[in-house]
Order: sequence, then C-alpha cells, then structure tokens
Amino acid sequence: MTEEIHSGSKQKCKEQEASALRHASLISTSHAAFRPKRRDTTHARWRAGKGCHPFEKMIHDKWKEFCFSRHEPFLRVLFLLLSSMNFHVTCELEYTLQEPAVFLFALQCIETRGQSLLGENLTVRPFIRSEELNLCGGMNRFNRIKTLNPGALNISYQADVRISPVVMPVRALEIGDLGDLSAEVLPLILPSRYCPSDRLRQMAKELFGHLTTPHAIATAASDWIFENIAYVSGSSGENSSALDTLDHQKGVCRDFAHLGITFCRALNIPARYTSCYAYQLQPQDFHACFEVLLGGNWYLFDATRLVPLNGLIRIATGRDAADAAVCTIFGNPELTRSFVSCECSERHFVPQTRDRLVANDEILCLP
Repeated sequence: MTEEIHSGSKQKCKEQEASALRHASLISTSHAAFRPKRRDTTHARWRAGKGCHPFEKMIHDKWKEFCFSRHEPFLRVLFLLLSSMNFHVTCELEYTLQEPAVFLFALQCIETRGQSLLGENLTVRPFIRSEELNLCGGMNRFNRIKTLNPGALNISYQADVRISPVVMPVRALEIGDLGDLSAEVLPLILPSRYCPSDRLRQMAKELFGHLTTPHAIATAASDWIFENIAYVSGSSGENSSALDTLDHQKGVCRDFAHLGITFCRALNIPARYTSCYAYQLQPQDFHACFEVLLGGNWYLFDATRLVPLNGLIRIATGRDAADAAVCTIFGNPELTRSFVSCECSERHFVPQTRDRLVANDEILCLP
C-alpha cells in the first residue's frame, strides 16, 4: 500500500464567520467579469503589508489589528478578502493496472475560513464512478475509485482557489492551555504512526527545552531540521518515520514535516501534518509541511524552506501522512505519469518566506 497524503459563543462566531466568507466568495465569483484583471503595484504591496512606504505599512498593520481584536466575524472576513490571492492548481495521474484495485485519492482542495473554492473539476478516464468521502473530522475530501478491469487509468483535477493568509506579529500570540484543548485537537498532541513523539521527548528537551514559548520551540525545531537534515529526493519510503529521518539524516518534505511534528508534540505542542499544492516549488510536485496550534489558530511551518508560506494551498490535514496521503492504493498498479502545477493569478505576488517573517518578528497562518 502506497501512502503519500471555546465553547458556545466562540463556536457560533466561527460559524458566522465561515458563512460570511462563503457568501462573500459567491458575490466575488458572480461578479468576476467586472473585476479588473490587473491589480496596481501599490495595492498588491499593501495586501502583503511589505515593500511599501512605512506609512502604508502602518495603516495596514493597524487595520489588521483592529479587525482581529474585535469579535465581529464581518471585520475578519473583510480583512481576509482584502488580503486574498487566487491560484489555479492542476494534477494529472496515470496508472497501468494488471488486476483490480481500489484507490483512495486526496487531490481536491479543502475549504476553510481562509481558503475557498471558486471552481473545480475531477475527471476519471475511462469513466469509473468516484465516491467522495469526508474523513478526519469531516474536513478532508477523499475520492474512492474501484477498478475491475486491467488497462490505463487517468485521474485529472483542476481547481481555482482563493486563499487569505494572515501575517500576525508574534507578540500578539496567546498562550493556550492544554486543559482547554477540544476533542478534535487532542489526537494532534499524541504520538502517531510516523511521529513517535514519546520516543523523541528527551532529545526534544535537550534541544529546545530552554525555550519558553510554543512559537519559539516550533521555530527552533523547524530551523534545526533545515540545518541538520539533508533534502534528498527519493531518500525515503512509505514506511519511513521521524526516527528513520533522524537516523539517515536525510529525507523529503514529508519527512521534514513528520520530524517537526514529532519535536513539537514531544514538548506538548499540538501539531498536524498538511499536504498541499505549492506555488514556486521546483520541480512542481505535491508538497507537505506542518502546522502548530498557537492561541487558537494553526500557523504554518515548512522546514524545507523550498516555497513561500503564502503560496501553499491545503489539500488535507491530519496526524501524519497516514491521514493525509495524496493516494492510498489497495492493489498493485504502476504509476506511469504524474504532473502537478500551481500557478498564481496575481500579477504582483509578494512571497512570505521564513527569513522575511523572522526578520519582522511575524508568523503566518491560513485560517
């Protein structure tokens, strides 16, 4: 088998915010023909809050602080819409089958407060019925395909996606209480198949135990992985865990994410695995990173530093790659072709990299 992939008022507030964002997305989509195709440079820089006049950046930061300091969903949605960027993702997979097989694909982008679908299309050739399943808390979207006859199988997926990443000052982060974690988050602080955090607890304490905040620990863990683990394509397999990555001192994005998750969980910080499409990844392929729960929001970390964090489009999230594999196969088909593409529709994309965020004492999340 191959595997690649607080209560009352606050919950109501989140539901209202999600509803408002969906409604705003529909309005924006229905009026797409009337939107200008190009955005002027000043507007693009303002949306990123970078590369502009200090006064412009101050206005941007004050507006963001005002929106997120209020408990009004409309204000947060308004800020997210003004900060949004559109991407087009494409994926094509071809297999040769000698016998019946069952595929479980996670190719379709998920929808969250900060990521909305403007349109998508999934095609299976030859035509085979595809069953969509919602797993891992109902957010991840999987497609189950059962083949009976030998021959070729082609899966094609395209989507237009709007994301609204939010860059926040580190000083604004709140320290969460382990005793307040929701039931859906609890598994993300425990050891899992590829992230045996209980076996790396002592090492994590020695490396990062002197740090006083979850953000400092997550950042240091990501930096340590980048500096000590070599990124080598094809250096790991479907059974490789964080322990194997440490032993071999090399891996791919999946392994970097697993090790980051393991270090964080070892020090009682909730962390999850995220598979994604990635803008500016070379060569183009599926990508993986990890997210850490800080003050009620999930913040992105990519220990590979191969792509800008504001160019990541979520596909699935979970405890590790077992929950968010791009493809899980029951059978023995052969993958003969794989093509992945992620293009930004914005003319002036301002990359939010690890170095830029650290220099400005900021952190990025995709709500």
